[in-house]
Amino acid sequence: MTALQIGSPARHRAAPFNLHASLERVRDAYERRQQYLKTVRELSAMSDRDLADIGIRRGDFHSVAKGTFIRGQS
Repeated sequence: MTALQIGSPARHRAAPFNLHASLERVRDAYERRQQYLKTVRELSAMSDRDLADIGIRRGDFHSVAKGTFIRGQS
C-alpha cells in the first residue's frame, strides 16, 4: 500500500500559457461575431419580397448568419 503525502510539491507542470494564441482566439471570435451581426443586420433590412426571392424567411436569419442554414428545412 502506498502512503499519500499531504503537502508534497506538485510534480505536474501546467501547460504553458501562450498569450499570443489566446489573443488571436479572442480576435477571431470578435471578428466572427461582427460578421454574424452584420449578416443579421443586412438580412433584416431586406424586404419580405427580396427574402422570398432568395428563399429565406425572417426566422432563418440566425442560422444563415451562423452558416448552418439548409434551404427547404424548417
